[in-house]
Amino acid sequence: MAPQRKFELFNKVLVPVVDGYDSAAALTAARLIAGEERLLLFGLVPVAEDESLSVGAMRVQELRKVLRAFPEATRPRPRVSHRPWRELIETVTEQRPDLLVLEWPSAAEAFGVDLGEIFSRPPCDVCLVRHPVSVSYVPVRGYRLKAYPTCVSRVCQNLKENSFKFYKSNF
Repeated sequence: MAPQRKFELFNKVLVPVVDGYDSAAALTAARLIAGEERLLLFGLVPVAEDESLSVGAMRVQELRKVLRAFPEATRPRPRVSHRPWRELIETVTEQRPDLLVLEWPSAAEAFGVDLGEIFSRPPCDVCLVRHPVSVSYVPVRGYRLKAYPTCVSRVCQNLKENSFKFYKSNF
């Protein structure tokens, strides 16, 4: 059964679902934070620079099946890309989510960037989770500064985990 807990703090939560990488913990955390109807699932198939983008066509079909498992979520057309991090940044710019939920350690590998890059110049507010959800790093700023600790604390309690950390972002 899918988690049902949600918080009104977030109207749109973006979760990248990258072909070949696990996103179960990120999807679980995002559902707990916002509920499925507020999820924006970004399907992405990374392709090596020396390969044609058409190589990803069959993998996109498989990825669509995964995304269809979330009928209430918004699911734009999956993308095939040589530069997955740039695609994610463009999606964040276009969609303007309140929160980006990434799974560690697969996000860094899937997007070809390290955690320092993700947190030094985050495209928006970021929640980093791992399975089992035990540590969440959340850059916080502005009016939500007081609300994030409560939100993450409740999510962690709901998952029977107590360990979480906060990262103050200056973006």
